[in-house]
Amino acid sequence: MAATDISELIARCQLFSGLTPAELRPLAARCRLRLLNAGERLASNDDIFAVSRGLMRITGAVNDAAVSWLSATGQFFGSLDFRGRRRQSFEGVALTPTELVAIPQSAFDRFTTERPHALRTALNALTEKLQEERELRSLMHLPSGDRMLATLVFLYRRVGPRIPMTRAAIAEMTGLARETSIRSLSPYEKRGFIHTRRGVIEVVRPAELQKALESRLSAR
Repeated sequence: MAATDISELIARCQLFSGLTPAELRPLAARCRLRLLNAGERLASNDDIFAVSRGLMRITGAVNDAAVSWLSATGQFFGSLDFRGRRRQSFEGVALTPTELVAIPQSAFDRFTTERPHALRTALNALTEKLQEERELRSLMHLPSGDRMLATLVFLYRRVGPRIPMTRAAIAEMTGLARETSIRSLSPYEKRGFIHTRRGVIEVVRPAELQKALESRLSAR
């Protein structure tokens, strides 16, 4: 793919929000495209990945703490290093057919060094990403029923009403048994809040789902 085309892809990523494809063209010349099938894994390396299409589940460690999060279209993940910040190790798995732009760390460093406004944008994006990771980790301390519901609300906010994950995959993500996942979400499917089919959970009534979560949390 030409650098011009790649620059248009990474311009849609939150890491470069506000930068034009023309500004990103020097960086795009150093990037390459990766295509992953659903279920295909991606091991840690020194690249930063912009998700131009699809959904990735990422597991890894930051400062020796285990983390798990999702990266959807327009988001990013990888071994990001801002001048001495400890690198992240990770393993990713594509939950849907996914298109990634691999950005070499060295190219990112040079690009942001020469363009302070690009570095500010990237730092803001990283701050937002860390906040989302902390939010997802906090869900793991909830009781099983609340955890599944809270995770579903989190996923809705992250990827939209069509969540390309099975209940078993969400159960794995939250550390629950598949049977617990099915039992926890069944009442909300019966009430028409969600609809499940093979490989997809669709949030049909997000406002009611949010209210159900708030009600459960306030009753604790």
